Amino acid sequence: MRNPGLRGRILAFRWGAAVLLGAAGWLVNQYPVPLSPGTDLLFGGVAYLLAAVALGPGPGLLAAAIATVGTVWLWNHPYAWLIFSREGAAVGYLSHVRSRRPLVADLLYWLVLGLPLLLLTYGWILGVSGDTAAVLFLKQPFNGLINALGAEALYLIPAVRRALRVRAAARLRSALAVVVALAAVTPALGFGIWTGRQEWEQSVERARERVALLARSYASTLDQYVGLHAGAVRAVV
Repeated sequence: MRNPGLRGRILAFRWGAAVLLGAAGWLVNQYPVPLSPGTDLLFGGVAYLLAAVALGPGPGLLAAAIATVGTVWLWNHPYAWLIFSREGAAVGYLSHVRSRRPLVADLLYWLVLGLPLLLLTYGWILGVSGDTAAVLFLKQPFNGLINALGAEALYLIPAVRRALRVRAAARLRSALAVVVALAAVTPALGFGIWTGRQEWEQSVERARERVALLARSYASTLDQYVGLHAGAVRAVV
């Protein structure tokens, strides 16, 4: 680009838009959808993946880093933040530079880099194993794919494309694919969240009942013990 002033304005717009989308993602992530303690769905990824698709890998990385910094305090470790930040950069490269669909780009990220990073950080460094590890290793990529689908849907809206200064027109085939995918995934997602909460509440209730039963058993044993010793003391006196 021969005009340095125009190039500077374009760069300023891209990075400024990345900051705004990152802040929007951060705000959305303040309201996680809990499946169980320590297992939450975050939908702020829609904003930073939109930045990645429309603006490229650098702005995608910045937006993702801003949007997901709260996970450091939400989950008490920085590893999810690092993994999500790389997701923004990878999806930005694959979709903006290599012209992959956002959903395909996100799937490639999780298969090639995301899952190995989860195994390294959660499995090896944090020592997460068993059923908890299985849930996390399924939940994180699923959450990313849902966010990618949402970003792809927003990217097809003409007003959003104009706001992000995207000139290329959306493909009808892509729009139809996104509509069909959303129609299939949204009810399943809602049902999955509801089912997960119901299962968790039932597990908590069963745990409370077991604790109450054990407490009553120990209380009865303690009463018998105190009664026997009280009788022995009275006999000696």
